[in-house]
Amino acid sequence: MKTSKGVIQGYCSVAGVDGKHQVIIHGEAYGSGAERPTLIPMVQAIDAHCEWLKVSLA
Repeated sequence: MKTSKGVIQGYCSVAGVDGKHQVIIHGEAYGSGAERPTLIPMVQAIDAHCEWLKVSLA
């Protein structure tokens, strides 16, 4: 991961959480320090999990 002081080994973790029930719906670790590029993949993954839950609970 690039930083202002060079390259370090590290990850950025992002979690999608149900605020009402305090449950993690989806989480991922990325090898980049910026969170902005992770927004669309996270939203798509959360949407896929919710679709899977709708089908499996029906």
